[in-house]
Amino acid sequence: GVASAAHVKADGMLSQYDLPAASVTGTAAGNAHTIAAYGTLAVSLASTTPAAQTFVKGVTGKEFTKINFTAGTGEDLLVSAVTIKSYKSTSTTTATASGDTTNVKLMKADGTQFGSSVAAPSTTESFSGSLTVPAGNTATLAVVADIPTTTTATVLHFDVAAATVATDVTSTGVYSTADVTETGSALGNVMTVGTGSLTVSAASSPADQTAILNATGVTYAGFVLTAGSAED
Repeated sequence: GVASAAHVKADGMLSQYDLPAASVTGTAAGNAHTIAAYGTLAVSLASTTPAAQTFVKGVTGKEFTKINFTAGTGEDLLVSAVTIKSYKSTSTTTATASGDTTNVKLMKADGTQFGSSVAAPSTTESFSGSLTVPAGNTATLAVVADIPTTTTATVLHFDVAAATVATDVTSTGVYSTADVTETGSALGNVMTVGTGSLTVSAASSPADQTAILNATGVTYAGFVLTAGSAED
């Protein structure tokens, strides 16, 4: 910083003369900067994660959990590996088994894929890829999966737990090249695995009316068929 105006010497651009000391005023104190060995990465559940809902057996490409990766202000970070744990209970007591889900993948916000799909996952899904998180910013990965018709699961959710986040996520400082200790968690909403539904109700028309004997083309009743949100 500049503690005193006396530390500054200046010349007039037009006059070409040194400015008198009395004409140089003010001070400038710089902000304090912390020196750290490497950056930080926080994992959290994205606000755009799909709400709890019903998925039917046989659906493909369904989005489950959306995971935020937020870098501290120190440096850009490179996420190179992510492991997701999957469960078929409302808590974490029962992990998924082979055949409960298929083709699990992680998708970036730009529509490209992080690593390769896990075609036949069991209790966990591990991915190796490349995701750069600029300093002070957030990047998001979405868990996308198919639910086969043969699944035994009645509910499903995909998580990154706080207790294991430091081993489930691998990230490196772009400038420091140091391994970063990750913090936080992303616990996905519980999706129900069910069947489609259809509600039948009477239409508001035609209303009560008088039909003439031998008349043709008379509409006697109308019906409204409403599909549930799980499938067409």
